[in-house]
Amino acid sequence: MDQAEVIVRKAVSADHNHIIRTWMLGAYWGSSYFREMEQNRFCKHYEEHIKCCMSKAQMRVACLKDEEDFSIGFVVHSGPIVHWIYVRPDYRNKGICNLLLGKEKYEFASSITPPGADISRKKNWIIDPFIKEI
Repeated sequence: MDQAEVIVRKAVSADHNHIIRTWMLGAYWGSSYFREMEQNRFCKHYEEHIKCCMSKAQMRVACLKDEEDFSIGFVVHSGPIVHWIYVRPDYRNKGICNLLLGKEKYEFASSITPPGADISRKKNWIIDPFIKEI
């Protein structure tokens, strides 16, 4: 896939449900710790956490230039904190993550999965699940 076909735009309200659901299920299935909880119970409580982070965050969506409604990834961040970044599996390892992160400087990751931990290590981010804002 040619990276020129991908654009990054600000998230709009129509993206919010997709961001919440993808983040929530990614966190649940990406963590053996969270999977110890009953899924509906986890989702009920974690959704509140996500909405709290989103209310104070900036969000960007990567999409195909000709299909701006089709999200191939997104990032939720507050200043130097990356709360969540996601790229659809079939678009990974194509530079989309770096495109979403842009030129901003990040220092922390507040929510991660094993791939997120790899990114955090490569970027030298501090992993801190308790950080909400600076």
